[in-house]
Amino acid sequence: MKLPIASIALSLLIGPLTSVSAFDIGGLKDKAAAVTEGSSYAQIASLGSSLATAFKGNEKATQYASSLMNSLKSGKYEQAFDYYDKIKSVKLSPDQLAVWNDVKNPLSAFILEQNFDYQESGLADLVSKASSALQGGETTEASNYLDQLKKAAQLNEEQSSLLSQIKKNLLPVEAE
Repeated sequence: MKLPIASIALSLLIGPLTSVSAFDIGGLKDKAAAVTEGSSYAQIASLGSSLATAFKGNEKATQYASSLMNSLKSGKYEQAFDYYDKIKSVKLSPDQLAVWNDVKNPLSAFILEQNFDYQESGLADLVSKASSALQGGETTEASNYLDQLKKAAQLNEEQSSLLSQIKKNLLPVEAE
């Protein structure tokens, strides 16, 4: 049986991640999903590192950023938004504020992706578009997709709250 070059290359690339053999094509989808999910967590770690670097010297902001990252790591997404509010309440320098504005919507995109995993293609597409808009800083588009998602999906209480929190934090924070 001949395997396409791409399948062989993918197997060699991700083969060390699991014990599934290189010829187990059915397992490739699961491996690819695990690699993709891992990259989301790597991105979050990178964003957390950016916050830690930017907030150095601002004890409260550093503390809140650390707590925010711990909330994300432990899946306490509603609690994460409490730290958004706390970070906004701390006196940030213009440079720190710029980093916060660059990081908060990609963090919100992560929260969205973790809590809205739909099999239905229309809803999955809305989540994907909203996430991309959040990551790209396209606040108007993100708001539009979040509104569409809220109307199209049957949301549980936590999802509804998270959507509201994401929308509440869309716009850049301005210096006081």
